[in-house]
Amino acid sequence: MIRTLFFKRSSFLPLYLVSLFSCLLFNVKASGLHLPNNIKKLPVGEQWRVFDSILEHTDFKSTKKFTYLLSAYQNKKALNEPTSKSVEGMIKFMADLENSSLTPIRAQRFESWLLKESSIEKKEIQALGFHILATEYKKIGMNGEALEFYIRAFEKYRLFDPELFPFKSKCWFEYASHYYYFRDFTTTRKLLQSMWKNVPDKWIYFRISSLNTIALCYRHEGDIFQADQWFKKAMNEAEKVNDEVWIGILKGNLGYSLMLKKKYAEAEPLIEESIALNKKNGINMDLAFSLSNLSQVKLKQGDKNESYRLILEAVELMESKGKINDFEIKSRLFIPLGKSLVALGKYNEGFEALEDGRIAQDSLNAQRSALQMAGVQLKIEAEKHIKSLKTKESEIYYQRVWIGVLALAILGVSIFTWIFFKQKRKIASERKRSDALLMNILPEKVAEELKASGESEPRLMDQVTVLFTDFKGFTKLSEELSAKELVSDLNEFFSEFDKICERNGVEKIKTIGDGYMAASGLPEKCENHAHRAINAGLEMISFVTQRKQQKIENGLPYFDIRVGLHTGPVVAGIVGLKKFQYDIWGDTVNTASRMESSGEIGRINVSNSTHQLIKNDYECEFRGEIEAKGKGEMEMWYVNRAFAN
Repeated sequence: MIRTLFFKRSSFLPLYLVSLFSCLLFNVKASGLHLPNNIKKLPVGEQWRVFDSILEHTDFKSTKKFTYLLSAYQNKKALNEPTSKSVEGMIKFMADLENSSLTPIRAQRFESWLLKESSIEKKEIQALGFHILATEYKKIGMNGEALEFYIRAFEKYRLFDPELFPFKSKCWFEYASHYYYFRDFTTTRKLLQSMWKNVPDKWIYFRISSLNTIALCYRHEGDIFQADQWFKKAMNEAEKVNDEVWIGILKGNLGYSLMLKKKYAEAEPLIEESIALNKKNGINMDLAFSLSNLSQVKLKQGDKNESYRLILEAVELMESKGKINDFEIKSRLFIPLGKSLVALGKYNEGFEALEDGRIAQDSLNAQRSALQMAGVQLKIEAEKHIKSLKTKESEIYYQRVWIGVLALAILGVSIFTWIFFKQKRKIASERKRSDALLMNILPEKVAEELKASGESEPRLMDQVTVLFTDFKGFTKLSEELSAKELVSDLNEFFSEFDKICERNGVEKIKTIGDGYMAASGLPEKCENHAHRAINAGLEMISFVTQRKQQKIENGLPYFDIRVGLHTGPVVAGIVGLKKFQYDIWGDTVNTASRMESSGEIGRINVSNSTHQLIKNDYECEFRGEIEAKGKGEMEMWYVNRAFAN
């Protein structure tokens, strides 16, 4: 029922066209892959469509499809055309990624190569190249870089006719899906509303999915009337090609809308048809949600037993598929399950199911809030960086023109010399600025190592104390405060935490939503790492408590904080491509997180390993063996204060 950006590459061409195209243009023999004889004479967009179809519809014994494709492409009669070399360069890049994952150097080299592209189809090459980088960044979870390259690719694709350049529709679709993932429904909707009018009729599956997603965006925005209008448009498209999968999904969506309007008699037949089609086609998640919706309709109509049977079928289906612990699925199923059980008089079971469903709903809301905030920040950062790139490109262009004018007018070596030294000073200034930025992002020792060798090896640190903080009630406060107020408050706390860490010789690692993570004893070892972390934690609690009192006096919402510490070994190193980040991994990190979540507000909760290091210098309160999620029972201590000297 919530299927959004539905795209199957097998649907990129209608099935009968794919079969015909395959028979006419290519075949696979034992000797390898065979391409159409005229492949290099086709426009770039058409070449890439042929490649996509071959790679999708050919049963390769090896997973290295682009390696096969490169070999076949290079075996074609050589043409001294820049475009052919450019297409070959992109295939080489994809073949390299089959042998090893995307790296900063490889990505930067490919981007630099794209920017230097000079063939007649330069813009087409750059559009595809930026699209490839966006897709690869998305695969490895680097959503900020992915968004930036989707924007840059889309700016190039704008110039092309989707009829002649099919990948424009694909990029448009993926670009919108990136905003949907971060719950920016307005941007998603506007992109897709513009897209579906321009997508050729033969790409029918793009059109259906776009219309359905537009409807879902309207529903998220609270406009049920507009949502239904777009669901009906999607249904018209699906019925044109008798696509039972989409018809089943859309009937479920329309039935759910009627249920929200309390039109249960009208909703019932639509949801029943959705259930039948989803069962027939094996669309399990939509089937489970349709069963849940019909269960709620039956309960409203007074049929308690049928309501319970339906929701139980939905729960058992998701349990059999191993998806019952997904927050959205659990909240969508367990709350109706609880209501059905209560209606049957099974109060204990019902209240337990309701509680599980509501906990899942709270977790889902928190997850969505964090995603939404992350999306806003990524969008701002991507737009700023793209604006900076455009400014630099413009500066370079006008600088080149100016150099040319001066060279032609004066023909003097002195002008060239002046420009040379000016650029040299600028480069030196930029290098100094980038060095300062690098020192601000990474620990000094790691930054120096990165500058010297271009990389930093991960290291195992035997004894490190990891500190986690978390704000209690953050999800509730995010509903009461505007996004601007929420980010402002978090910035105030995290900025002060940064200062506290610096004063105490503790290394900030990162922020995770409303959580703050730091570690002591790295990148260089120190004997008193646990003491440093404890002192930092006490200062953080003191600062948050002071701000809480000020907020209470002014009648404003406030934050409470929990702090947890654990000592043990970690692996430390750099992650990221264009935006480096110093990070740590290991069970010590997970245990420190459990210390934080197992504590109380305004308290520092530490494990036994940390307590052993600081017990002679701090007043500690033994809590006993406490159950820690995923860890079992662990000895825990509260740290109250340092002993007087």
